[in-house]
Amino acid sequence: MGRSNANGNPFLVERAEGGFTYFRNIPPALRAAAAGEVALPWTGKRRAVGGRATIKIALGRRDIALARKRWFGIHPQVEDIVEVARLRQVRSKRPETPRAVPGLSPSDIETMAKRYYYRF
Repeated sequence: MGRSNANGNPFLVERAEGGFTYFRNIPPALRAAAAGEVALPWTGKRRAVGGRATIKIALGRRDIALARKRWFGIHPQVEDIVEVARLRQVRSKRPETPRAVPGLSPSDIETMAKRYYYRF
């Protein structure tokens, strides 16, 4: 899901022009539900994220130590947004309605139920 990097922090990417970005790909199934706000502690502002294929947040510095500090402030928030989207997706899937199978006698149903019971 994240871009490859050599600095040990997932989703922390060094840009070609210098500086670092938090760069996270969002799976297509979660894009609609993965939305929220991320607090940027170093500016005191909040940033709306979601609805796109990636979450990109510029960390604003070329210094890896400072970029990691900022990453630690952002990463848990983005993880929470993605986890909530996963939970929404799971909850929105409803089980299929059972279908009636014509032609089963009560003894056939009882036999199937016993097999299921003993198997599980």
